[in-house]
Amino acid sequence: MDAAAHDASPVLIVGAGPTGLAAAMSLARAHIPVRLIDKAMQPAPYSRAIGIQARTLELPEQHRLVEPLLALGHRARIANLFSNGMRLVRLDFDPLHTRYPYLLFLDQSVTERLLTEHLTTLGVTIERGVELTLFSQGASSVQATLRHADGHLETMRPSYMTPRMARTA
Repeated sequence: MDAAAHDASPVLIVGAGPTGLAAAMSLARAHIPVRLIDKAMQPAPYSRAIGIQARTLELPEQHRLVEPLLALGHRARIANLFSNGMRLVRLDFDPLHTRYPYLLFLDQSVTERLLTEHLTTLGVTIERGVELTLFSQGASSVQATLRHADGHLETMRPSYMTPRMARTA
């Protein structure tokens, strides 16, 4: 990492779900400073996703993280979707040109736990109980207002920001 990277403002990633975790993982691997926040005090105890798509599995593969996912998940090569007893569609993943021609059923909380554990090896921790409450974007900068769990407000100027939901100023 060069000296400029040490002095750079971090990229602010808002939301520690699979997308935010994956973004943080890729940036940290590229030695780009990252700050990952989530307003929830704890990870969600339930799954909000049915599984991991074939192409999505290629990202953790780049980080040497795909094997634990595959070991814990269940592979579905064909899926049928029904409504009122009638099959609406049959999905066949076998023809996909990928090393992962299936849908991997894996509880999202497990996926998030594995990604979080990997992030800690890259020096990134999730700041829990921190919410993006307001942001403004000027011609050359972004300013973000964060509310911490204890109520105190913090203003920062990230080099870039990936907001989930916030009000603009």
